[in-house]
Amino acid sequence: MRKVFKDDFPPQKSTRQVTMETVRGALAIGQIAVKSSHGATLEIKPFKLREGMGDEQITIIPRFIGFILINVNTPDTPVRPIAGCPLSGEIDREAPCKIPDPLLEDDCLRIEPGESQPIWFTAEVPCEQKPGIYRGEFKFKVDNHIESVPVELKIYGATVPKERHLWVVNHLRAEPLAEFYGVEPWSPEHWEILKNFAEDMALHRQSMINPPMFPLVKVIKDKKGFSFDFTMYDHFVELFKKAGVVGKIEGTPLGGSDRKTVSLPEIQILNSEGKVAYRQPRLNIRSPEARDFLSKFLPALEKHLGEKGWLDIYLQRIFDEPRDEDAKEFRFLSSMVKEFSPKIKRMEPILSVDLEDALDVWIPPLEHFEGGIGFDRYQNFFRELQKQGKEVWFYTCFSPRGSYPNRFIDFPLIKQRYLHWINFKYDLPGFLHWGYNGAYKIWGRLYWNYRNEFCCGIQRECYAPGDAFIVYPGEKRPLSCLRYEIHRKSIEDYELLRSLSNRNPKLAEEIVDSVLPSITGYERRIERFNSVWRRLVEALS
Repeated sequence: MRKVFKDDFPPQKSTRQVTMETVRGALAIGQIAVKSSHGATLEIKPFKLREGMGDEQITIIPRFIGFILINVNTPDTPVRPIAGCPLSGEIDREAPCKIPDPLLEDDCLRIEPGESQPIWFTAEVPCEQKPGIYRGEFKFKVDNHIESVPVELKIYGATVPKERHLWVVNHLRAEPLAEFYGVEPWSPEHWEILKNFAEDMALHRQSMINPPMFPLVKVIKDKKGFSFDFTMYDHFVELFKKAGVVGKIEGTPLGGSDRKTVSLPEIQILNSEGKVAYRQPRLNIRSPEARDFLSKFLPALEKHLGEKGWLDIYLQRIFDEPRDEDAKEFRFLSSMVKEFSPKIKRMEPILSVDLEDALDVWIPPLEHFEGGIGFDRYQNFFRELQKQGKEVWFYTCFSPRGSYPNRFIDFPLIKQRYLHWINFKYDLPGFLHWGYNGAYKIWGRLYWNYRNEFCCGIQRECYAPGDAFIVYPGEKRPLSCLRYEIHRKSIEDYELLRSLSNRNPKLAEEIVDSVLPSITGYERRIERFNSVWRRLVEALS
């Protein structure tokens, strides 16, 4: 989990060997770095490890780690350690700087004199894989000669189950993918790209998807009134379900707030022949027209979900992040959802607790579980909800910052590894983040230059680098990154902790508390974390 920068030197106690550890049904990760005083061209390719003299093998995929230029650091976060407190620095490097993150598709890369180039190893370990120690050599070309590095992978007997027990959604922006890759929205080419992204999400254990309600649902109006065609919506859900993603479906927010009024979105209306009749303008939710539309759409949605067998896995959003001043309008719109579709459950990432019974799944920001002065009301409120048997998740976005765990590019990876340990510790069965590929639309393109370095493009100081995205644009498919790999490892850790808790809840709690006594008071030393992780998997092996 330690990042290697271009100007890094090998540590004094470094060894010319890669040692990896994992369990069955999980991802194995490792890293080496190559430094050349005169510059060199590196070539890499997959290789295999073998368990003893037997036939059991594991394929290791090496990938060059690319660098992303950031112009500003995460706000409100100390860059350098405070005197006498060496763990108080929360940032990897002070901006402007280039930080390792994307995992590149290239199998050949040129490094400049004096530069260090990290190479990331991954292996997919099946649930049925034989435990043991697998050994082999990573052979790679440096200009015209071959270098060799011993690699060892220890696979423990513990297993991450195939079933998902943590609800995880990183919001996919489906339509901007068509624009980015230069294809017609919802064309066969677009669906093929979405299939690639769905497979990537499943691989990284995302268990919830957010289909864009409109335009996937076609709204038709004729003399008889409104009707709705869910064909494309169904295709979207079934595509992701087939890929292995869908455990739950997130319904697009019904309204949008400008902090003054709340309105339904503008919607394209078709005639009975399937041609565009007009565009229904944004409708204030208090208007008779909005009520009329929802009184037709929501019952039709509920009926359709029931026919597809999706009613139990569907969660309808109301409007994004209501604050205290939005609470009245939020309750009003939510009450219409309850009135017109009483079987549909409601969820929302929220900034207010003054919502009464407007939600079935409450999703506060992480800092509401452990904050400073003024946060007691939130902590007590959500604890009481949990005591009542209500479902509570958490979300992160461009906050929290500082010492809180989050997934920003300039944060040490250990901070992200704890995100889903928090889910386990506080009995929070779900996690939401707005930015799977938000970069494609929000930040503009991620620019790619001849040095294989990404650049964030536009970066506003109020946001944090990497908040908008956790994948990079590859060849009609996403590129993973260090943060995305650690995100998956954290989800796997949750499953392991859950498995141990089913056997020995006291031991599971003790293990978590030993490295995560509080949300901001976690163990920063990677070696210490790894030691505790071994204790976890050995207890399950």
